[in-house]
Amino acid sequence: MWHLSWPAMISGLSVPVLGLIDTAIVGRVGTPAALGAVALGSWLFDLLYWSFGFLRMGTTGLISQARGRGDLESMRPLLARPLFIGLIGGIVVITLGDIASPYILSFMVGADSLSSADREQAQLTMIGVSYFRARVCGGPAVLMNYALLGWLLGMGRAKSALWMQLSLNTLNTLLSVWWGNLYGVVGIGAASAASQWITCAYWGHRIWWRYCPPLPWISFKRAMKDKVAWLTLLSLNFHLWVRTCLLLTSFGLINALSARFGPLTLSANALLLHLQSLQSFTLDGFAHGAEVIVGERLGAKNLHGYRESLRAGMELTMGAAAVISLIYFLGGAQVLRLLTHHSSVIDEALMYLPWAILSPLASAPCFLLDGVMIGAVASGRMMRGMIISSVGLIIALCLLLPIYGNHGLWMSFLLFMLIRSITLAPLAIKLGK
Repeated sequence: MWHLSWPAMISGLSVPVLGLIDTAIVGRVGTPAALGAVALGSWLFDLLYWSFGFLRMGTTGLISQARGRGDLESMRPLLARPLFIGLIGGIVVITLGDIASPYILSFMVGADSLSSADREQAQLTMIGVSYFRARVCGGPAVLMNYALLGWLLGMGRAKSALWMQLSLNTLNTLLSVWWGNLYGVVGIGAASAASQWITCAYWGHRIWWRYCPPLPWISFKRAMKDKVAWLTLLSLNFHLWVRTCLLLTSFGLINALSARFGPLTLSANALLLHLQSLQSFTLDGFAHGAEVIVGERLGAKNLHGYRESLRAGMELTMGAAAVISLIYFLGGAQVLRLLTHHSSVIDEALMYLPWAILSPLASAPCFLLDGVMIGAVASGRMMRGMIISSVGLIIALCLLLPIYGNHGLWMSFLLFMLIRSITLAPLAIKLGK
């Protein structure tokens, strides 16, 4: 479990570190409102493109189970199908996102239009739209990279997946620092798009021609016309798509309600959510390890191996969560001061830092259990669990927000993460019986 998890953990950590670098650039070259605007623009991008996260998750689950069965002939078609979906989906979402982004972000900040009398809200909207439109140009490459990464993880090539993510985020960081200082928020968005396309071109060629087991053209063509395989993939992906959309919408709701408290609270929450992102990608390393090893064990019908993997994964995940909470407790304030020099934003964030300290322990089990469900190809349970969790979040917000304000917002968020664990745990136990 550790051998499979640590490369994914390091590669995952590079994603929020990049976000922290982008935030630090904006926090030092832009206004406090720009921090919140980039948070909103990032959320909209994530909503449109991370909703296609099934391309990574579904590919990993199918590949790992096929590998457990020893079915190497299906590896190339299992990669080609999500790559095709990613290319077409990326083109469609670029078009729709470019048209809809001004209206969605305007609604998020509570403004009626771009010419709203509220200048702060109008400024948030305009900066967020500029950032989003620059970043969205890399959309098709983002989705195809999901499929490529999922294939590598499913094949157990954790170190290759690590190098793919590190090369992507290193390139993104360099371009963000360069273009961000030259062009501000727009430059940061464009840097993200360019790095995605370069990474897709390099790793797509490498995986297809060097790593993927060869398959005669006639057999490949026949596999790509297999209607049953396409229906199975679409059914799996639909469940994962609904689940991911609900997850991102829940985070979007958190951002939207933060915006209603004003630009200062929105910016403070954006900083704290970066800490949440940091822990999420760290703990997701164990989820990626679980996806591979659970898929292999269940594909080979090795129930004892599955139970051992589940135990080891939970122990490692909770141990890592405890370490992260301790780090946030001892150094959270220093991290916030590295991200921005605006004392008003730092002071606001420090008021809610205790929730970020508690978050790793409350969130850790659901990350691992997500990996278990993906490895088991139990996408239906993931979807139903997320529906229940989202309803629980809305109820908690309705009850707690009027009483406790932004503290109630964070309290509701932690309850949401706990409910996610509760809904998935029974099936994870049942799979080992």
